[in-house]
Amino acid sequence: MTNHPSDDQDPRWSKDGKYIAFQTNRDGHWQIYVMDVESSDLINISNNSHNDELPSWSNDGKAIIFHSKRADHTQMFIMDADGKNQLPLTSPNTDNFIGCLSPDGRSI
Repeated sequence: MTNHPSDDQDPRWSKDGKYIAFQTNRDGHWQIYVMDVESSDLINISNNSHNDELPSWSNDGKAIIFHSKRADHTQMFIMDADGKNQLPLTSPNTDNFIGCLSPDGRSI
């Protein structure tokens, strides 16, 4: 669905099937993008200077969790589906990688 010489990886469909979140290095480092399936429009929603990877949608489609190396360790973060309100979910003192939200959204 994408046509770019960079690496586009780890696609994840939104629960409503309207969007795909994925990681790409098309900006020189890994970022989380969301593609509108109908229009193929792309938006860099993590949009920062850190490597952000492995997106996972919340069950209600309002948030995406991902991991990012923003300090010395890799942490889990959560952000709104539009990329706003990026907040850490795990401690910056340990490495945390792959995770997803529980069905009720209360735990990882």
